[in-house]
Amino acid sequence: LPEMSTLVLLFLLFTVSLKDTSCSDWGYHALDKPETWKGTCSSGKKQSPVDLEILESDKFTVEPLVLINYEKKVKTTFRNNGHTVVLTVDQQCDVGISSGDLRGLYLLDELHFHWGSEHTIDNKRYALELHLVHHKNNYPSKENALNYTQGIAVLGVLFHESEEDNPVLNQLVESLEKVVKTEMSTQLEKPFSPLQLLPEERSHFFRYYGSLTTPPCSESVVWTVFKTSLPISKSQIKHFYNIDSAVGSLGHNFRKIQPLNERKVYFLCDEKTGLGSASSLISNNSTHLLFKMFVLIYYISNQFGNKLYSF
Repeated sequence: LPEMSTLVLLFLLFTVSLKDTSCSDWGYHALDKPETWKGTCSSGKKQSPVDLEILESDKFTVEPLVLINYEKKVKTTFRNNGHTVVLTVDQQCDVGISSGDLRGLYLLDELHFHWGSEHTIDNKRYALELHLVHHKNNYPSKENALNYTQGIAVLGVLFHESEEDNPVLNQLVESLEKVVKTEMSTQLEKPFSPLQLLPEERSHFFRYYGSLTTPPCSESVVWTVFKTSLPISKSQIKHFYNIDSAVGSLGHNFRKIQPLNERKVYFLCDEKTGLGSASSLISNNSTHLLFKMFVLIYYISNQFGNKLYSF
């Protein structure tokens, strides 16, 4: 009888263990990779991330994006949640965004990172992507706002690999050593301003309507991804790859590009800058493509001895 009781107890503990792990049964490893995620993640039609194409996007001028109290120094907690590292604001937050064709005021909830980037620009993947997650002030919390169309607004900042360290990232990178294991957390020693993590050039950005890039993949997100990227050195990037998940090294933590389906991507410029500068970006991109075509034609003609072009 005692042996039977022991077996029953072990069975119950095993059942509880299964129940607990199923609640977070997703990740970036072979058995729980994004392709296996269930629910809206697999059935949704407005999923994120997507590829952002300059030439294919619809272009408009809009009122400038307004950053509210973004320059304010805030106290934050840095935590490893097993899927990424998250910065949450400790006190009542009055940092937010509005205008820039957003429909209302959105308040900052958290900042987190993906390495490499989730969004790509013209099929180019960047070294790192920062997400600044906000919820609409009509709703009491981020969790509540997820139930509503455009309840969440995320600013996406891309980071390109550079030779030199980015001094703005030094405090964050140093703090990564204190949150290597899942559920480890630490307070940043010095308050920092979210504005430090945004590019100075914010007048050109991509806008589309999509989802969270992690389960439950709720399709309630207004995405704003800045065209201008920030630098991060190879040595700084390595610190992110040292982060562990619940089952070992996290490695990279980005979801693959999702189909646009019937959606459109907009390339927006603020009214002060105008579409002229956007045309310059587009023109430079087109020139680059034409140059590559010219090089290809020149190479083929030399290989096969046929003069394929004339002047």
